[in-house]
Amino acid sequence: MLEARKADRPRRRNEASPLRAARRGRGFRRAALLAVALALGSPAAAEDAATGDANAPRRSAYSFVGAEVSRWGSDSVALAKAPASWDGTDWERFGLLSAGLGGLFLVDESVYRYVEEHRTEAGDRFARAVTPFGQEYAFGLSVGLLAGGLVFAAPGTRDTGRDALEASILSFVIANVVLKPVIGRQRPYVSNGETVFDPFSHDPSFPSGHATEAFAVASVIAMRSEGWVVPTLAYTTASLVAVSRVEQSYHFTSDVFAGAVLGVTVGRFVVSRHRPAPDGPAPAARVTLVAIPHGLAVHVSW
Repeated sequence: MLEARKADRPRRRNEASPLRAARRGRGFRRAALLAVALALGSPAAAEDAATGDANAPRRSAYSFVGAEVSRWGSDSVALAKAPASWDGTDWERFGLLSAGLGGLFLVDESVYRYVEEHRTEAGDRFARAVTPFGQEYAFGLSVGLLAGGLVFAAPGTRDTGRDALEASILSFVIANVVLKPVIGRQRPYVSNGETVFDPFSHDPSFPSGHATEAFAVASVIAMRSEGWVVPTLAYTTASLVAVSRVEQSYHFTSDVFAGAVLGVTVGRFVVSRHRPAPDGPAPAARVTLVAIPHGLAVHVSW
């Protein structure tokens, strides 16, 4: 059975290779950010054509994006410095999680072989359907919440989307740009389930980028939601993403565990930095259409 799965592997990998999926994910991000920029309108045109209250504070789309990038940079530095201020409880938690991660490393190969021997087409289809919630859908949901909160003047929704978008981007960069190339762990279907490290190799495995981003967005939504229904749905979806990556043999169990821990850490850190805001609740945005010589632009007032 295992040999039959291996023989069938090249065809299935060509149909949905991780590299191709990553390229689609990057393309989706570019398209989503472009859509947000277009939705906010032409800053210069909107500023020139605006006819509202002259005393009301206004920020163009460019300044809005610039402020967000500045915030992301500030939070990134604070996140990198955070371990320096950990107390005994934080280090104890870190030690327990590290021990758990080490334990999973010991069973990674066994889990990989079990999954390969019990794989089904139904499981593959389910995994392929769930996987996009780890990157494309998570990022799209973040952008949608932010845009919806701006358009409908819903500060809670806007702030949730704002934090989720930041957590999504920060977790993506940490996992895929920083950690994966440096650690260079080969994917299980490449190493046949063995743990092999090859720093700066092509398409590394550790930690799982999908699990990292899924749990980062889920933790933001959970922390900014009341009750138990939304947090449960958010974390359940993120967990299914993690399982789907193991089911498809794109990741070891330790990969998705590390991604989940990293994602929750980033998401909770972002929310803790911005809720409540140091200077009180952020002002609601007012979105209006204004006429310009060649059409309409969207003007955002703050």
